Amino acid sequence: MENREKTSVRVEIYGKTYTLVGSADTPADHIQRVAQMVDSQMKKIAKNQPALDVPRVAVLAAVNLADELQRALQERDQSADRFSDDLKTLEEQKRELEERLHAEQQKNHELESKLAEMARTPAREEAESLRRDYARLEEEYRKLQSEFNEWIQLVESESERPE
Repeated sequence: MENREKTSVRVEIYGKTYTLVGSADTPADHIQRVAQMVDSQMKKIAKNQPALDVPRVAVLAAVNLADELQRALQERDQSADRFSDDLKTLEEQKRELEERLHAEQQKNHELESKLAEMARTPAREEAESLRRDYARLEEEYRKLQSEFNEWIQLVESESERPE
């Protein structure tokens, strides 16, 4: 591989300089932070146990960092499990709400249909009532017309009589 495909960084860990190489997509500041974590861990162990030689300090630092990593991974897994459980709960709630929404939409549609039917029914009944009234008034008009014609004939017959 060519040099351009790697990230190379000089770091100091526990008083010694190292050149650490990472992939091209690994930022240099990330490599620096990792080296600082190792350095810090080794200094902390050496401070608490000054009689230890460098290899033992390095091994204990590696063990402590591996422990931190393991705890972080467990925490991540637990968080992922909680997230998964929360997601399942939310999906179930969403499904229930969608079912309720669908049921409410059906009820709404039924009520709108009933309302439209109710709006048509009184109009139909009123139209029928008006037809009956019209027919009754037409019959009355014919009777009155007939009566009027009879009165006219009577008046005409009385005026034609000689006195």
